[in-house]
Amino acid sequence: MIVVTGAPRTGTSLVMQILGCLGLKLTGVDYHPSFGPKEFFPNGAWCLPTDEDEHGIIDHRYKGKAVKLFAGSLYQTESKLISKLIVCRRNLKDAVESSFKLMQVTPDLRGVEPTRENATKLYEISYRMIEHYLRDNNVISTNIDFENVLRHPVLSVDKIKMFIGSEMNITDAVKNINSGKGV
Repeated sequence: MIVVTGAPRTGTSLVMQILGCLGLKLTGVDYHPSFGPKEFFPNGAWCLPTDEDEHGIIDHRYKGKAVKLFAGSLYQTESKLISKLIVCRRNLKDAVESSFKLMQVTPDLRGVEPTRENATKLYEISYRMIEHYLRDNNVISTNIDFENVLRHPVLSVDKIKMFIGSEMNITDAVKNINSGKGV
């Protein structure tokens, strides 16, 4: 399975949408559907059911699919189940501000008080956990920068396409976006 990970509000849902537009089967459930911009996330973001998001994945039911896991769930998921890992990144200031806004809307989201300091800690801890996971496990990975996806969408989609080995051309992927197939 291909896992998309990163700190909250770093483009993980956007990358999941791109994967769907490239023809990859997505799995998970809707999560915070009202927070993301409707034109990009009409069905919310993609996450696992809460029990799997907290305890990791232990079986093969997601083989051949893309799934979004937050950093803490990586260590609880059997590494042999993860074929590739896409790490989403975003500049600290914007990620923290967006995460802080999310924390205010859903104060119990992470079980921490909604402050910018806590949003910063969540960002830093997430990437430390991802870095440790990559160091301790032999998983192929790539980084996708949120700002680059916005500035250079075709190059970013092409990078993701090459990483997952998709043969779909960009024109078909854009048609999928316009028809809502990746959402």
